[in-house]
Amino acid sequence: MAAYQTREFKKKVTMTYQQAKMIRNAQQDMYDSGIVKPNQNNLASLLSASASILGLAFATNTAAGVAAGVVSLTLGLGTNEKDTLDRMVKDGIYEFNSIIRAFEDNSSYKMIEVELPYIEYKQSGEVLAQFFTGAGRVIRINTGSGWIEL
Repeated sequence: MAAYQTREFKKKVTMTYQQAKMIRNAQQDMYDSGIVKPNQNNLASLLSASASILGLAFATNTAAGVAAGVVSLTLGLGTNEKDTLDRMVKDGIYEFNSIIRAFEDNSSYKMIEVELPYIEYKQSGEVLAQFFTGAGRVIRINTGSGWIEL
């Protein structure tokens, strides 16, 4: 098994409704084609649709870079570590849907700033992958006429 360093941290991300959907979909693609059935080429292809948000929400800003990191990580993890990652990534996707619902339930919301919880994996000092692990905390909302602090 490869030696990985992990850290959990929080990161502020400001997003529109469309960006929120792309962020969620990107992590879903990382889960499906990076963790469950690792396929670097397929994952890179899927992530190319979300390329504009990769640097905003994840460790690397290219689809190929994210795909290489996620698949490399997954193939190097032991069973217990992979099970833990699987659960954390699924939880992140599930909980992130509450951000999307906030946009859908409030048509006046133009942007939301959220402090998201992340887990990051490094090997030899290089970041391989980052995943959000929950919905986080909404900090403020923009309705088009300014920001509302929460």
